[in-house]
Amino acid sequence: MFRNIFYGPTAFQVGDNNQQVNHFHPPQRLPSEEAIAEAMEVLTAHVTEQWRNEARIQRLDDHPIPVHWDLTANLAVMDTPARVFGDAPAVWSVSGADIAMVAACFRTLRRRRLVVLGRAGSGKTTLAVQLLRQLLATRADDEPVPVLLPVAQWDVDSTPDLRDWLADQLTRMYPALAAEQFGSHMARILVMREKVLPVLDGLDEVSDPARHAVLAGIDRSLTAADQVILTCRPHEYAHAVGSIGRLTAAAVIEPRPLSARAAADYLADHPRRPLTPAWDEVLSRLRAGDASPLADVVSAPLGLWLMSTIYTARLDRTDPQLDPAQLVDPTVFPTAAVLRAHLFDHLIPATLATRPPSDDPARPFQPRRRWKPGPTARYLGLLAERLEARHTHDIAWWGLHEGIPLRERRLTAGIGVGLCVAVPAWLLAALIEGPVRAIRDALVVGILTGALATAASIEWEGAGPGYLRVSLRGTVRTLLLGGVGGSGVGALVGLAAGFLARSSFAGVLAGLLTMFALTVVIWLGEHAEHPLATDRANTPLSTWRADRAVNITRITLISLTGGLAFGLVTGLVYGPAAGLLIGLVGGPAGALYAGDHHAWKNYLLITLHLPGRRRELPRQLMPFLDDVHRLGLLRAVGPVYQFRHADLQHHLAVRHRRAKNQPN
Repeated sequence: MFRNIFYGPTAFQVGDNNQQVNHFHPPQRLPSEEAIAEAMEVLTAHVTEQWRNEARIQRLDDHPIPVHWDLTANLAVMDTPARVFGDAPAVWSVSGADIAMVAACFRTLRRRRLVVLGRAGSGKTTLAVQLLRQLLATRADDEPVPVLLPVAQWDVDSTPDLRDWLADQLTRMYPALAAEQFGSHMARILVMREKVLPVLDGLDEVSDPARHAVLAGIDRSLTAADQVILTCRPHEYAHAVGSIGRLTAAAVIEPRPLSARAAADYLADHPRRPLTPAWDEVLSRLRAGDASPLADVVSAPLGLWLMSTIYTARLDRTDPQLDPAQLVDPTVFPTAAVLRAHLFDHLIPATLATRPPSDDPARPFQPRRRWKPGPTARYLGLLAERLEARHTHDIAWWGLHEGIPLRERRLTAGIGVGLCVAVPAWLLAALIEGPVRAIRDALVVGILTGALATAASIEWEGAGPGYLRVSLRGTVRTLLLGGVGGSGVGALVGLAAGFLARSSFAGVLAGLLTMFALTVVIWLGEHAEHPLATDRANTPLSTWRADRAVNITRITLISLTGGLAFGLVTGLVYGPAAGLLIGLVGGPAGALYAGDHHAWKNYLLITLHLPGRRRELPRQLMPFLDDVHRLGLLRAVGPVYQFRHADLQHHLAVRHRRAKNQPN
């Protein structure tokens, strides 16, 4: 497949498969090789910091589980050895605990393409993250930068080519690539020049028909020089390969189940949490192969991690439910499913016990607040149930409001905004007309702004997070352009106000105020609400803070400037009472509709709730999610959170659904 990528008069071709696809981009000067090298350094630094922090939160380097990975026995899902390994031996047998050897094996592959298969909880994502970190730590100058992306976020219908999607995701997750010194197309240039190694996680999370299209799209988009790492469950991958064919030149590996003896040795050798003597019989029976449900659970890394986290935590040792002897009692845990559910039920209390809150800046990976196990499990269960209903794993804070019925969202927006405007309106009107007459004006203002907010909330749907660019560079130019644009409207308003008020002073003042208000609106839209070239990768908390900043700034500036303009113009013509009413309504109304980013307003709809309705999520929702992430129950992938394990999400969703159906 050949692709022509045009940047002005310049074009270059990459591709194979004898197909041709042309992508035209607006004319732009190609960046220098020095700029491309600098962008690579920036991307490397950001990805390294992102996953170093995530590994510390998830404690991936603490006592790694020794999962052994081999080439798949299902040869039907892997390309021929000659195409995968070239002249090198067709061998892959290495422990995931030796990540340096895993990276060395990956580099011996002919085209450096790898598919990691494994059942739920087998450690696919953990291996992918650790491999990504090792490749970054040992990356040569001519090697691409590995970037992990949830492949379930790829909509093949709207973006058929993998490279186009990769470029969009890079710009979204690493906004520094859009810095002025790089130009707006740097992410695309890096992708087209094979400077990025996509680590595509979770092909099994894509629905069946779309999964086939995604795998076909990956294979179709790859050139001879493109590398890729992909994770999936075995059955789902085999089904997709059976429909569209094998991924070209890709090695396929699967984990060996952990033996009961290896699991017992892992539990006994924990460096920071030595086991009590009560574990002696459990470990002996594990090593002897006489603990069927327990052996089944710990044969997967997820089960072994759960066992290590829960039974070695600083919990109440007198709790009969946490007596290690019960782990090998068939009357208590007759099946592996029962034991696994028991472990999931105790995961949240154990995690809260082992990671107490701290506001010490030297401990950035501990929660900042104290949360109780019961409410924490209930909040996470609700989120998990909503994710399951939408068939997704991404907790995007700007989309959580979709779990509230549409009518209730509209009503909440109307009441919330109406009250926020009516109260200060009453205070201001009381100074002019007295407290009794001010009640009438406050009611009118509150009802009008509430109705406008209800209507404006329709425009907030689907809004993604925005940014506030705090920089003087370009501000003067933008303000001048805004002044030119606003001067025309201001002149018309000034002429009308001067004619109606029969005062040239009123006309000039009205024109200047209108021009100023419109200049502020244009500045916000053209300058401030653009991605900021930060020195960090985007995270859920950073995008929330950025969008909150742009919304508060927009609401404040437009409400003040617009309200002042509307109020004074109206007051000069019809009197101070009318001016106050129009100013209090017009300013907030303009702020509700102006701008392109309204995600924070949607977030407020979640934290507010109508009287008489039970609160389902904490009022401080983002601080809660941030703390749960610090606890290691969630992971951050770019601007979204995900549950650490898909099975944990499913368990919490089922548990929450079951609790709702109980009478009490």
